[in-house]
Amino acid sequence: TTSLEKRDGEVSCGAGKKLVVSSSDQQASGHPVDGSVKCIDGIWKGTLLNSEQFKSRDVYATCMATDCNDPAKSDDICTTPSCNKDTVIINEEVTSISCPNGNDLYVKTSTTTVTVTGSVTCVDGVWTGKNENNVDFHEETITVTCEAPCSKVTKTDVCLDDPAVCDKEDVDYKESKSVECKTDGFILLVGGKTSEGLTCKSGTWIGTVDGNADFESTDDLTVTCLDGRCTTPHDGTNICTAKQSCSTTSLEKRDGEVS
Repeated sequence: TTSLEKRDGEVSCGAGKKLVVSSSDQQASGHPVDGSVKCIDGIWKGTLLNSEQFKSRDVYATCMATDCNDPAKSDDICTTPSCNKDTVIINEEVTSISCPNGNDLYVKTSTTTVTVTGSVTCVDGVWTGKNENNVDFHEETITVTCEAPCSKVTKTDVCLDDPAVCDKEDVDYKESKSVECKTDGFILLVGGKTSEGLTCKSGTWIGTVDGNADFESTDDLTVTCLDGRCTTPHDGTNICTAKQSCSTTSLEKRDGEVS
């Protein structure tokens, strides 16, 4: 109640506090107020946050903190091989904490460290969010860090060799998440080597590259998408010389092979 402001028949709270009132001193009977309560004709009146009207001859009042404590940042709480506390995003009002590109946010609570996909928000002075099991947590004091982002990926049209066709616009690059090709039949090239796609995990690009299923890299990568689809064979009867007897009726076309 040290933050209660009482003047001229009105009760309110200062900045960063929310007025809570009740008509009795029974535990947990208070209701947050939208603004203040005023004495009108001997009755305390006000509007609750749920839009209901508060009316009582007597009023019990207190101030609830609405501002949250500034979170601490530390990579010591990281539960994966690599984190970067400097990438933590805290909005100007200090009401929301998240990581860039949807990376996991690690939050140390009073009992454990939890993984948050998304953000934690400040609700009535308490940091609130959901852990990896979709269970709510509520903490006044927290320490945070972010899963480390992966290295830079540059798209290029440089291909394996002519007349192969590559298209960098077909690269589906989700920053610090994944790299693959959008179109069926296109093949991802990483540094000129074929790949089945890459995934970012704890600051490292992992996947299968050039047949190596244990590919890992923290270096900057250059990628493109190779069009692995062949055109349909054309009628080539006229390419024979006059002395040759040629026909397309015996051509066999199957599974990318002509014989």
